[in-house]
Amino acid sequence: MITLRDLPAEARSAGATPPVLSSRQMLLEISEAELRKFAGSDYDQALVLAGSAERNDEEENLAVSFATPEAQVTFVAGQPLKAALYKGPGTRKRLVITAAVIAVRFQAGIGSKLDSDKAPSETGPEAEMLIAICEAIETAIGQVFHGSASLASERFLDLAISARVQSAPRLTSQLMTLSAFADWADKGDIRFDGSRFLSNLSQAYALSKALTVRPNDPVLCGTARRSYDPAPAISLWALGAGRWATAAGARGLTLHLLNPENGEFLCAVIARGAGQDPLFTAREAFAGPIWGVPSVETLTGTQVHFAQPFLSVDHQLSTSGKARAEVRGNLQASDVVDSPYLIQRWDELHSSLRARAGTGMARTASPLPSLVLPERVDEARFDDLNQLYHWPVRDAAGATLHLSAPPSRLSRLKTLPQQFPGALALLITTTLTADGPTHEPVSILIRKGNGVEAIDLHFTTAPAGNIFSKARAGFAKQMRRISETVNTTQGAGFGQLALAGLAEHCRQPQTDALEILAQRAEAQNLILISDALHQVCRERRADRILKASYLCSEASTMSL
Repeated sequence: MITLRDLPAEARSAGATPPVLSSRQMLLEISEAELRKFAGSDYDQALVLAGSAERNDEEENLAVSFATPEAQVTFVAGQPLKAALYKGPGTRKRLVITAAVIAVRFQAGIGSKLDSDKAPSETGPEAEMLIAICEAIETAIGQVFHGSASLASERFLDLAISARVQSAPRLTSQLMTLSAFADWADKGDIRFDGSRFLSNLSQAYALSKALTVRPNDPVLCGTARRSYDPAPAISLWALGAGRWATAAGARGLTLHLLNPENGEFLCAVIARGAGQDPLFTAREAFAGPIWGVPSVETLTGTQVHFAQPFLSVDHQLSTSGKARAEVRGNLQASDVVDSPYLIQRWDELHSSLRARAGTGMARTASPLPSLVLPERVDEARFDDLNQLYHWPVRDAAGATLHLSAPPSRLSRLKTLPQQFPGALALLITTTLTADGPTHEPVSILIRKGNGVEAIDLHFTTAPAGNIFSKARAGFAKQMRRISETVNTTQGAGFGQLALAGLAEHCRQPQTDALEILAQRAEAQNLILISDALHQVCRERRADRILKASYLCSEASTMSL
């Protein structure tokens, strides 16, 4: 009898079962020709979609998820590509699996570069494409509000990942958002809100119409690349840095700097587009060098001098290698306290935001930074609808606004109420949406001797306050009365009320209710909104609904 151990080593190894490749290794060994054959006509669109992929490595298997469409692919070790586990829209299975494979391979430096790595086109979308987008938006009103939302979701996604729309990143992002909204409506997801959907729909419609007139306008296209020109020497305060990410897959870090001479804010952005440099993270940028300084982290809270800065027309500083900064010590506490640009009343904050925001299609989409000094910060309250935490913040006059942050940031912000009174200042950013302004904390400036220490709240936990601040925060938490509870809904006003009425009108004719809203608008001297609502009452056409929705959205956005 011959046993296996009596065989030569070569014979034993020849009969052994080959090792199972990990899912990642399997994807890396697929040739591009095989992948193109699997993808078929979806390959070009998959290249675009791959930019928004998020990986979640396990021991042997590998999962890749997407926000829009809401889907996840799990590649199982030892299983072929067609056996990948897929959760998402059935009609998008091949597209999403292909995009997931491309994202994994690109991260390893294999395969075609993603479209986002290519230089953006010098011209905006073609007129035919813009007409198609407008038609899709008009059709979506009936589809979403009358039970065919999946058709709208599919159409918006197709348009968003079309190569002919990539020259207008601003429009691409809006179409991705609309696809997500329609998908939520189709699933009956709690995240769907008719008035918000109408607001986003009207914004995309207005942008498409504007691009037909000015297709190469960089503001309308939202082109990411900028030209920087030499500017005079300048000294700035580096106040803090915040991370961000878009639905389309771009992500980065923004450093906010203040000119103490005129109160103008400048920023420096370190970012990557969708699919570019998958290993890049905002934390990596925060810890990395900038302008010859060892890291962004060491730069915050200091006085920075630029002998020859390079500036874009929208006040962004170049972070290229040719720009150099000289750190001239930490900020002085007395300079911050005595600064005329330290805002201590919320009515002054609102005036400042209105002056800087712009209006209509020219309104900035970037968050607006402000340096404020709250009198008091109350404990956070969770908003189930928006899935955000809100901190009521009072100024010296007793007025209230709300700071907001997602649950992922709560651990770093738990001690925020203990900081005031006591801290020197708080850097916040304000994003204007149809739901009103959203204020997000970025950094705290605290006293350190005669100087200042900046705590970047995106990366560092806010320190515990002094014993008096802790006692005050605890007392306020125990003694807060129900009557003092402030509604966390931002931007409540006539604009939102009218949007809600229009959404109901899209579901079922509500002519009498809209007539009442039109009369109220006229009484408040909102003549354009009043006329638009009257037109919707006379004829329930999609273009008229979108016009009225846009005007209401603008009124709500600017209700600071």
